[in-house]
Amino acid sequence: MGLEINTLYRFEGFEIDPANRVFAREGKPIAIPSRAFDLLLYMARNTERLLTKDELMKAVWGETIVEESNLTQSVFLLRKALSAQPSTENKLIVTVPGRGYRFAAQVERVTIPPAGPQDAVPSQPEDVNKRMRPNRWRNRWFMMGAVVGAAAIAALIVFPGGARRERNKPIPLPHRVTANAEENPVNTASISPDGKYLAYADPKSITIRTLRSGETRSIPVASGVTTSKVAWYPDETRLVVSQRVNDAPSLFVFSILSAKLSLLREHAMTPAISPDGSLILYSPDNVRELWLMDGNGENPRLLLSTTAPDKVYPQFWSPDGQRVWFAHVH
Repeated sequence: MGLEINTLYRFEGFEIDPANRVFAREGKPIAIPSRAFDLLLYMARNTERLLTKDELMKAVWGETIVEESNLTQSVFLLRKALSAQPSTENKLIVTVPGRGYRFAAQVERVTIPPAGPQDAVPSQPEDVNKRMRPNRWRNRWFMMGAVVGAAAIAALIVFPGGARRERNKPIPLPHRVTANAEENPVNTASISPDGKYLAYADPKSITIRTLRSGETRSIPVASGVTTSKVAWYPDETRLVVSQRVNDAPSLFVFSILSAKLSLLREHAMTPAISPDGSLILYSPDNVRELWLMDGNGENPRLLLSTTAPDKVYPQFWSPDGQRVWFAHVH
């Protein structure tokens, strides 16, 4: 794509600077990938008309053969970036079903004059005395400029690349963390409270994966056992696992350290652990009641009940541990 060096594109508080490849809102850079920037620039240059998918892919990727999902992902990232302005969220990039997209912003093009050449230095010293004559105001401004310049250089030394670091901050993209075969799908998954581990279950095993390194640890699941939910204790060394053994639901504790399962409570399912780990909300196998028990499986007590054919399913706790959310199927 050609760049118009001295043209800025402004709309809805946003600004695109093609020469410096900066996308900003109210002077603050917004980090987007390079292809997404090219896509946004092309849309801004061709606003308020239908842009077909083929046209956009050719404009952004050129002769490189890519899948349409690349365009879809870039549009998704742009919509996320544009949501920095609440009034424009999901409104500027309009999907034209089956055809492509339309950029619905009123775009203002601002031409920036190119910088002129610096003042030439006279080759002949016609009036040396005049040029050398002291000017206290000029000298004061020069000294002030030198001080400000020195402070700016010091700031760059103390905070190297601060603005650039903000500008190039990557936007997290979805990425695959499991590679199960189609005949062995993942049934349930849960990320640990600190975000370091992923626990997931499939028909064959329960697996703990370290997200940074990719290391995994698994225990096999016996024949006739189905794992429907896993939930982390706050200490991140144990999981509550909801399984059906020969179609009878039970809750187990899975120790990350020993990789062993131990029975927590029979005829129970869909666990939700309180933020401090002291309580577990669950449903019995009739799914018409909500029960609370201690984190070790003791002292169960009825919390709520409904009548057939309604069902209730625990969901999660409030952060302060004072309330619980559940689904009521009526």
